[in-house]
Amino acid sequence: MGKEIYHALSDPDYQDVYVDVDEIRTRKAPSGEEITYRYLHGVFQRKAVKFSIHFPKREAFRGRFFQYLSPFPGPDEEMASLNKTGGDDVISFSLLNGAYFAESNMGSKTRSVPTAMTRIGGNPAPPWRNSAGRRR
Repeated sequence: MGKEIYHALSDPDYQDVYVDVDEIRTRKAPSGEEITYRYLHGVFQRKAVKFSIHFPKREAFRGRFFQYLSPFPGPDEEMASLNKTGGDDVISFSLLNGAYFAESNMGSKTRSVPTAMTRIGGNPAPPWRNSAGRRR
């Protein structure tokens, strides 16, 4: 096998996860159908990476996920899709299609693009590390 380039489970910057919301919610799909799902919101404290994840019911999950990556991440971007409705409701679309939906602020504390792509302390950060999948 080739050299492993990056392994999220061994990255010390992403070992300090804190979940502040873990609850069952319902969402109205564009069709009017009520969707029950699990909602998580949290942060990786060392990196200020905030995230939200919307999980379908276990029996509805078909091994898929959808992750929106904003071209201009901001301080509350992990909740940008919560108020979307109708054809713009990517959360309902994901849940109805057996996928979980993930969203992140990618570590940004501001809406400024140069700052969004900078680590705390001013060192450039590869933006993909703040959005890399982590599996337990």
